[in-house]
Formats: sequence, structure tokens, C-alpha cells
Amino acid sequence: MISTHYLDTMPRWPAPEANRVVPRGIHGTTVYQTPAENRDLNLIEYSSVGVFVLGLALGVVYLEKWGQYADARGGRRIQAGRESPLRIRLNRSTRSPNRDPLQ
Repeated sequence: MISTHYLDTMPRWPAPEANRVVPRGIHGTTVYQTPAENRDLNLIEYSSVGVFVLGLALGVVYLEKWGQYADARGGRRIQAGRESPLRIRLNRSTRSPNRDPLQ
């Protein structure tokens, strides 16, 4: 919560003697910061969005690859709430295809 920290510590009016002349609106309040503080906060905000998008993309790629792997291993995908991985593994390892070892 860097922005709320800035809201508490930054002046609400320009302070040219401290080089705090760059305005930033935080929750409807304008505070003034130095150009270096503005650059640093912008970098943190934009990089956090980038990390989120990267994580989302990696999650989609992982799920897509896992689905292809499941298809290659026997064409069965696990549907939420239907079958557990243990049940699928046990069904494949039994000799009789109709016998369910968990029942």
C-alpha cells in the first residue's frame, strides 16, 4: 500500500524548496512529490501489472499443456467434482476394465 503511505507522508501543496512539485492524485486527494518519487511509484505500479499479466499467461499455458498431456495419456480429462486423479490412476492399473477398486 505504497500509495496510502504517500497519502500520509507527502505534502498536499507544492513545496518547491524540497522539489516536491509533481502532483499525484491518490483517492481523490492531490499530493506533491519529487520527479524521482513519481518515476519510482510509476515503475512499481506498472511492473506489478506486468507481473500479474505474466502470471496469468503462464497459468493459461500450464493448463493448456496439462490438458494436452492428459489427452495423450488416455484421452481422459478430469472434470471438477467428477473424478479424482487417484480414481483415474487406479482404474487404469486394474486388470478388469469394469471393476472399480474404490467401491
